[in-house]
Formats: sequence, structure tokens, C-alpha cells
Amino acid sequence: MESNSLNRFAITYKAGDIIFCEHEIGDKFFMLKGGRIKLMRVIGDTEKTIAILQAGDFFGEMSILNDNPRNSTAIALEESTVLSFTKENLGLLVKNNPTMCIALLKLFSKRIYDQRRQLQILQLDDDVSKVVDVLLMLIDGLPPQSANENARAIPVNVETVANWAGLSVDSARHVLNAYVSQRKMIVSPEQIIVNNISELQRFINNKRKVN
Repeated sequence: MESNSLNRFAITYKAGDIIFCEHEIGDKFFMLKGGRIKLMRVIGDTEKTIAILQAGDFFGEMSILNDNPRNSTAIALEESTVLSFTKENLGLLVKNNPTMCIALLKLFSKRIYDQRRQLQILQLDDDVSKVVDVLLMLIDGLPPQSANENARAIPVNVETVANWAGLSVDSARHVLNAYVSQRKMIVSPEQIIVNNISELQRFINNKRKVN
């Protein structure tokens, strides 16, 4: 399937157009061909931007993997063209475009891993354990570093940690502030620095043994 034959799936949105809304049932996923798309999620009583998508990014793909409602709202930040796919035409896409097929397989594999990992986090029975395990998961997703380095800066904010942990932002911030007061972490709007990864790992390992 050449690029020009994908045009049959193209839809253009104007700046401010809503592509889909959080909590609605979806039967399509998208690839951004041109423009910029903002993904937003309601956390507590506030709308938070969770991603700004660029050309080549996929989004809305969880509707293909399961029947859960959308977990974010997608809004065009500028005139944007997307390729819209359903379960029915996914087979045609995969068959005729190997490059896109590989990209989708990687994306779907990551999404499935993320869901399983979040389930592990949510099965923990206290806020501290959930927040710590989220940080460890996010560290695992970072590029490798020297084996003797036990501190790591995670490019994440408190709102994202709260979302992964299934907690309110205030609850997640309370846990993180306790670690900050013990000088075990540094929290800023752009990142969280963990000063002793091994200590957090031992904490979670012991927690899971008890459970």
C-alpha cells in the first residue's frame, strides 16, 4: 500500500476540532499525518495535557486492543490531517504496508505491557507502594545507564505519577513530599530525581513478598 493509497483514510481537522472525547466508546485509531494534536485528560477537577502529538504518531489505538472507553480527549492544535483506521481495515493496512505494520506491533506491545504493569501497581494496597512502583516502572523505561549509578532523573510530573498510580494528585504529592523531606527525592514541575533506586526496589520487593 503506497502512501497515496492511504489518502482514502485521511481526515482533516481545523484548529480546535475535537477528534474524540474522554470516556466515549471508540472504534477507530489514528495516525497523525500532518499538524499537531493535543491529548488531554481530566485529573481531579482539572484538565491536564498529557501529550502533544507530531506527524507520524499513532493515537486512540487502545480502542483496537480492547473495548474500554477512551482515556483521553484529542484536540487539533492547528489544521491537522489524520489517517483513520478501524478494526476492519487494519488487516489491509498490515498486509500492504510492512513498515507501518512493524510500528503498530511495537506500539501495541508497549500498550499491552503498560496495562499489565499498571495492574501490578494498582494491586498494591497502599499509596506509598503505588507511587514507588510507578517511579520504578518509569525508570525501567529510560535509556540504560552505568550499572554503578543509583540515582536517576525521571522526566515526569506529579500528575502523571498520580494517573499511573490511580491516586489523586494530592495523594501522590503527599507521598513524594515525604521522600523529599527525607532527602531521598527531588521533585520539580519537569522531573523527579530519585536518589537511591536500590532502596525503592528493595521496598517494593519486600512489599510483594508480604502480599
